[in-house]
Amino acid sequence: MTDLFQNKYRIESTRLKSIDYNNGYFFVTFCTKDREHTLGEISDGRIILSAIGEFASKTITEIQNHHPYCSVESFVIMPNHIHVIFYVTHNTNELNTDVQHTSDNDLNVNHQMQMTSKKKGRLSIVVGSLKSVIKKFATDNDVPFEWQTRFHDHFIRNTEEMAAIKTYIENNIGTWQGDEFYD
Repeated sequence: MTDLFQNKYRIESTRLKSIDYNNGYFFVTFCTKDREHTLGEISDGRIILSAIGEFASKTITEIQNHHPYCSVESFVIMPNHIHVIFYVTHNTNELNTDVQHTSDNDLNVNHQMQMTSKKKGRLSIVVGSLKSVIKKFATDNDVPFEWQTRFHDHFIRNTEEMAAIKTYIENNIGTWQGDEFYD
């Protein structure tokens, strides 16, 4: 269903109203525009990351430095998409973090981000900022690159789901030719 916002049609959110997107484990997938192979290529059962793929990997591993309420449990970068298991929490004391603020301005910016997160959902903030930083890297390096809009998320409900999703991520490169995102 579409609604008008500022006289423009917009697509209604796909977020489930029953899920707290500020707390829990989430399996997230986001794709490159038109599923172009801009993040790397699979060769001999290994992913060979492009410069954007390398930057994406580094950025994902450092996510907790920028979002202290979030940690990455597992991830894989594929030629045209990324799978990540995020743990998002209300309580930053639950996460093992060494985030240091160097100025009052940093504290103010973090406070503003936290206020925005409460309205939008921390998961969306993390994924949006991750996609934005990777796109900026590509733009700064004159590399043509775009993301597909939105992302797919799945709330992980129990340890069996977690184990199955981690296995899927670990085996994703080896099963690339049978992957739904394979072109």
